[in-house]
Amino acid sequence: MSPIRPLGTTFAAILAALLVTVGLSTTAVTPATAAPAAGTKATYAGEVTNAATGRIDSDATISRVKAMNANTYAYLVWRANEWEDFKTDFMPKAQAAGLKVWVYITPPSEGSPPPYGSDYIRWAQEIATVRATYPNLTAWAIDDFNANVGKFTPAYLQRLRDAANAISPGLDLYATVYWSALKNTSFADTYGPKLDGFIFPFRDEPYTNTMGTATVTGQLNTVVANAARTGDKVFLMPYASKLSSAVVPPDVNYVKAVTQVGLTFMSQGKIPGIVQYNLPLTAGQGNGDTNRARTGTGALRFEVEPNTATTAGSYAAASTTVTLNAGSTTCSMVAFNTDTAPNGGTAGYHFKQALAGGTLVWERDVATDGTGWYTNSPANLTPYLVNGSTTLTLRLYDKKGVSNYALDVSFDDLALTGCHLSNSTFETPAGWTFSRAGGWVFGAVNQFNADYSGAVHAAVAAQFS
Repeated sequence: MSPIRPLGTTFAAILAALLVTVGLSTTAVTPATAAPAAGTKATYAGEVTNAATGRIDSDATISRVKAMNANTYAYLVWRANEWEDFKTDFMPKAQAAGLKVWVYITPPSEGSPPPYGSDYIRWAQEIATVRATYPNLTAWAIDDFNANVGKFTPAYLQRLRDAANAISPGLDLYATVYWSALKNTSFADTYGPKLDGFIFPFRDEPYTNTMGTATVTGQLNTVVANAARTGDKVFLMPYASKLSSAVVPPDVNYVKAVTQVGLTFMSQGKIPGIVQYNLPLTAGQGNGDTNRARTGTGALRFEVEPNTATTAGSYAAASTTVTLNAGSTTCSMVAFNTDTAPNGGTAGYHFKQALAGGTLVWERDVATDGTGWYTNSPANLTPYLVNGSTTLTLRLYDKKGVSNYALDVSFDDLALTGCHLSNSTFETPAGWTFSRAGGWVFGAVNQFNADYSGAVHAAVAAQFS
């Protein structure tokens, strides 16, 4: 991912050090991990910059963080000048504003940050030195930790902790770790004893995207249970900015949905907090998307990401209930649809489809039409009504697997004759349920917002209040 306490000297810590010195196993030793303060509502990076210098505008950034009702800011150190700005400008202003701060350091795989590069022991010392002056600096974190375990071995992590403790005891050390690692008890068991917590970025793995939210509760439960084996805490990180591999960026409803799960876990005492990933703090910014709705700003969207393989039968689907109108005996449906595959493109792979009661009633190869809006001939749903209703399903279906065939499909403005459904314009997500099979095909009701940064800031502020 890129642009995101140790205890005092105790008997357990002394014993662990002695065991390491004589070469004995420390697996039975109680982990020297702290309990991060409950109620952490944080955001990472996304800083407001000075238009003239390109460097952080500390006053504006802190103001926006506070206005979001966040109590913690994770300051990314990745590029030139960021560390100097942090020490001399950001920290005194953050302390005066009563804002807690974490330092967020990039690992070797992302380019070790200046000025100390890959000397992370020096980083531990320097961060602890700042904390000695500014006690609102409560933690530091290492990004993309599980891709850099060759560098950050348990022994090396202990050296980082010792270096920081020697200067300013009480500085937490966190690691950003993905589902592929945290789903395994062995990972937490190996690295947890040297950490105070894990930052868990939710990406709906193993199929990374920012459309689906159905797996967040289950994955977070697993991660929390695995981390608890070594006494570590977990911070949920919702994606408020676009994944580099994704076709469709997160919208405000997506961020709210993932954040709400985190808030529920917080209220239950399962996690101490939430860290928004790169929520843009500058008002008036978009999220890199275009309005894919025919009318309004909402559309039912399906995507296949680039450089990802699907198998025959892969699909993402959205379903709702269609009900016959009083006095009507027939029911039909027309849907406006569009996709990013040009006319004459590779045919026979991706198909837009409609099903009634599980039976296919309409389909169209994405390579058949251009990239404008089209309508289907009225699909007759009447034969599939049971007691006056049926399930309507719109989906993107792969008849043959692809290896690299990215696609963005939208449905909007459904027109029904003789029957009705609750949400035909997709201006909200209400009334539709989602399913998928085969992996790398995703779907969601997606809302475009030209001022995404302002809208997502306001939405999270309401949730954090």
